[in-house]
Parts: sequence; C-alpha cells; structure tokens
Amino acid sequence: MKYYLAYGPNLNLVQMRQRCPNARVVGYTYLFGARLVFRGSKNGCFLTTDFQQPWCPSMVGCGVYEISDKDEQALDVYAGVPYFYQKQTMQVQCVWDVTTRREVLHNIEAILYTLPASHPLGVPSRRYLQECKSGYDDFHFSFLPLRQALIDSSPEPHTK
Repeated sequence: MKYYLAYGPNLNLVQMRQRCPNARVVGYTYLFGARLVFRGSKNGCFLTTDFQQPWCPSMVGCGVYEISDKDEQALDVYAGVPYFYQKQTMQVQCVWDVTTRREVLHNIEAILYTLPASHPLGVPSRRYLQECKSGYDDFHFSFLPLRQALIDSSPEPHTK
C-alpha cells in the first residue's frame, strides 16, 4: 500500500470512492510553503499546488488516503500523467485523524499530483469548484484557501 495526498476534487469522498474503490481515508495533513492555484488547458482549469519558499506562511490542507497499485493507476489516468499532471513523492511529517484530530502517522512518503507552472492560471468551472468544496467539507477544511486560489488565479484586470 501507498499513501496519496488529495487537495482538490479527490477530497470529495463520493468521487474518490468511484475513482479508487480500494482507497481508505487515513487522515489529513498540511503542506507548508505551498498555496493552491487553478491552472488550465483548453479543457478547463484545475486545482494544483504551487510551492513557494518553505518559510512562506501559506499552507495547503490535504486528505491522506492509503491506496493500492490499482488505485494509483486509476489516479494516474484521471490526472493525465505524464502529459497533464506530474506525479511526485513528498515526505509528510505528520498525519492527523479527521475526527479525533490525533496523530495517526508520522514521517511517511506520499504521492502528490501537480500541474507544472507552464500551464496558465485561470478560473475553473462552477461544477469543478463545487466538487472541490464538497471535498473540503468532507475533511472539515476551511474554504478560505479555495477562495484565495480563485483570487490568485483570476486574470489581472486591464488598466488603461
């Protein structure tokens, strides 16, 4: 078994069950020095993490799933690896239980999917944003990082 970090629509428990029926929620963690942004292609804009300097005060909440090899393959297909999202592994210091808020794991390696910075910033569809919000609700995360991602990813206003 492997661990997977979800920060977008895969936080949505119903959708994750459909994509990866063998996946099991382990808890949640935070990626420090990262922020959320929406990046896109001609098919739409999707959530990704944008890593800044480790000392930056921003952080991204992630759901932590235990996944099988078959689940990982399904996630690779869903994310369009290697042509769209890129898969990487990260060291995670601490994972907490969603309900009890107690530490359940520490010092694990987990898979994370990110969009390269070469993809332009943009605004997602309402449906996609709602899928993300449902996942944030499932994990009891604040919606503020999603709101900030919308602001940070919106086109700059034109000035005359």
